[in-house]
Amino acid sequence: MNGKVGNTVYYTLKGKQVTRIIGRRVKPSTPRQLANEQGMKVVNRFLKSINAFIKMGFAVEAEARNVYPYNAALGYNKKHALKGDFPEIGIDYEKVLLSKGDLDGLNNPSVRLLGNPEEGFALRFDWDVLPEDRGWPRCDDQVMLMAYFPEEGLDDRAVYRIAGAKRQAGQDVLELPLSMAGEAMEVYISVISEDRTRVADSEYLKSFQI
Repeated sequence: MNGKVGNTVYYTLKGKQVTRIIGRRVKPSTPRQLANEQGMKVVNRFLKSINAFIKMGFAVEAEARNVYPYNAALGYNKKHALKGDFPEIGIDYEKVLLSKGDLDGLNNPSVRLLGNPEEGFALRFDWDVLPEDRGWPRCDDQVMLMAYFPEEGLDDRAVYRIAGAKRQAGQDVLELPLSMAGEAMEVYISVISEDRTRVADSEYLKSFQI
C-alpha cells in the first residue's frame, strides 16, 4: 500500500512497508527533542557533502541491514560521532566512520602534508605492507582516501578517492586544490576489496592546517 490517509503516510522502502505520521508539533519541543533535531541536522550536513564516498563505504553494512548506505552512515555517526550539548552540538571527527565492514584494515597507516602555496599541496599516505598483503586477494584491495574541510560556506567540502592504490603498494598520494590553502582539514583512510564485497572500518589519521 502506498498513499496517505489523514496524517498517516504509507510507502514501500527496500521491499518493506513503512508507515509515518506527519503533521505539525503542537507542544513545544523538549530539550531532548531539540538536541536530537540539531544532531540530525549536523550529521546530515556532514554526510551530504561526501555522499558518493559514503555510498561505497557503507554499502556492505547497508546490504546486511536492508537499508540505504546513507541511512546506515547517518545512524552510526549520529550515535557515535557527535559532541557537545544543544545548541552547541558538533561533529567529533576522530570518532567518525566513513566506511564500515569486516575487512582487515591497513597496517600502521600514516599521512603527511606535502607541497607549498606556489606548487600546490598533496597528502602522502603510507602504510606497512605485510607478507600476506602480497597474496591474492588481499593484494588487489584498494585504499579509500578522504580529506574533509569542515569550514562553513565552502562549495567543495571534501577531496577524496574511492578507488586508490592497491594494498600491496604501501603508499598513495591525494592532490589538494590550491583554493583550499589556509583551510583546516580532517584526514581519513580505509580499504575496500576490488570486487567491492568487503570493506574495512575507516580510520581517522590526522588534522592539518594547509
